[in-house]
Amino acid sequence: CGLVLDVVDEPLTAAHSLADRIARQAPLALKLTKRILDAPGSHPWADDIAQAVLFETEDKQRRMTAFLEKKK
Repeated sequence: CGLVLDVVDEPLTAAHSLADRIARQAPLALKLTKRILDAPGSHPWADDIAQAVLFETEDKQRRMTAFLEKKK
């Protein structure tokens, strides 16, 4: 079972674009996301722990500051 998000004429180009977008994300966030997706469903706390860890990162602080400055 799946969900179609987009229909494209050039699937390989779209796949490379998505891969590039994912690769530009913060390395720790990407690593934890992959681990959460691989974790058994019986560990719902894993997402909470990952969010707590990521909340304190320098990358999060930098992105939040940039967002707030853009909003002014």
